[in-house]
Amino acid sequence: MVPVLDNLNRAIQAASANNDFDGLNQGVELVSKQFSRELKNNNVEIIDAKNRKFDPKTDEAFLTEETDDPEMDNMIIQELEPGYIFKDKLIKAAKVKVAHLKT
Repeated sequence: MVPVLDNLNRAIQAASANNDFDGLNQGVELVSKQFSRELKNNNVEIIDAKNRKFDPKTDEAFLTEETDDPEMDNMIIQELEPGYIFKDKLIKAAKVKVAHLKT
């Protein structure tokens, strides 16, 4: 994890020295990808919350939206933040938007 932090600090320093916000954005994107690889290499899995039913064991219904379609009831329609699992244990629930049937 230390190399990830080092790269983030380098991106911030380079952008501050040159007022290069496009460069900062690119640097932060690279660090995000590096951090994601490190998580994967350390057996942290991202919860796939797209196109499935809401599961209170792994998801947090942050927003809801009414639907007229019975098949969409309790379906995740948007992932707001990913969730993470480490060794079959939830470390962060996915924050999601869930459809609910109009009554």
